[in-house]
Amino acid sequence: MKIKEISISGFRNIDRLRLEFKDLYNLIYGENASGKTSILEAIYYCAFGKSFRGRDLDLVKKGNEFCRVEAVFEKNSNIQKIEYAVSSEKGKWFKIDGKNVRTTAEIIQNINVVLFSPDDLSIVKDGPAVRRSFLNKEISGISKLYYSDLVKYSNIVKQRNALLKRRAGNIDIEIWNESMSESASGIVNKRLKFMKTLNEISQRIHFDISDGREKLEIRYKSSYLKNTGNEDIEREEIKIRILNSLVKNLEKDRIKGFCCTGPHADDFDILINGMNAKTHASQGQQRTAALSLKLAEVELVKYETGEFPVVLLDDILSELDFKRRSQLERIFEKAQIILTNTENTGNGNKIKVKEGNIERDERD
Repeated sequence: MKIKEISISGFRNIDRLRLEFKDLYNLIYGENASGKTSILEAIYYCAFGKSFRGRDLDLVKKGNEFCRVEAVFEKNSNIQKIEYAVSSEKGKWFKIDGKNVRTTAEIIQNINVVLFSPDDLSIVKDGPAVRRSFLNKEISGISKLYYSDLVKYSNIVKQRNALLKRRAGNIDIEIWNESMSESASGIVNKRLKFMKTLNEISQRIHFDISDGREKLEIRYKSSYLKNTGNEDIEREEIKIRILNSLVKNLEKDRIKGFCCTGPHADDFDILINGMNAKTHASQGQQRTAALSLKLAEVELVKYETGEFPVVLLDDILSELDFKRRSQLERIFEKAQIILTNTENTGNGNKIKVKEGNIERDERD
């Protein structure tokens, strides 16, 4: 997977620019707030149909009515054109190879992108919602069925919650339990398989970074799976456990006014040498764990799709010590890298950005 070029207009602080990228190393450098991250954001939006740092309307440059982006990617030796625009009045539109795209489900899985940013530490340090978002985004990128299950499941949960708030009878609520557990079982089954592979890859990477001193482990966490962790569980068994949990916790759900069990409430633990990294690891260890997970994500996309994703690195090299940086730089020889930095470093395609404009384009 490669991005060949991108044209951006009216996006954040960018008036108008066009960039061409090389197959491996691409550096976008310049002072802070010069527009470097906005370029990565425009690329990221091509893959997910949303930003990683704000609302759609925040993308439109102040004083403009809309922003527009066109990008050309190479996927499996085929050229694919992505176009989108966001308007403060008309919302947004999205096109793939000239054809209108109406749903997010049609966008994801066309372009594979993995973003590294300073916010990655939140995977370890923050609450369950951040880790669920990580799982949902990454699995959706390699499985359209998973994303469809997520949308369906979310709608079912909303319907069941509405009944709980209206204090509907047990029979009315139980009607939704069957469909909810069926949809949920597909989500959890896919998560467990994904996490099993992610655990194996990230464990190897973390072992190397820590010179063999630390063992990283990630384990799925839910009330209805107990301590099964990442073990193989058949989908039908998962469905039964979720259904039983819904019945068992009905009164609790009634009191709270919403459903307390299911994949929307699940989490995963990140362990270093058997201890929870969120509460027992140093910030250096937490940063290594987060980096290991993100590096494993790159390898997993390659494993699932046959191609490395486009890797976006948003000003993170300065935060890494030599060992972590060396591990990260291994992917520079495998995947296309688009890196932002305040300094002109490395060899390859170099683009200097100043106040949202290209000041100089150097190629070593």
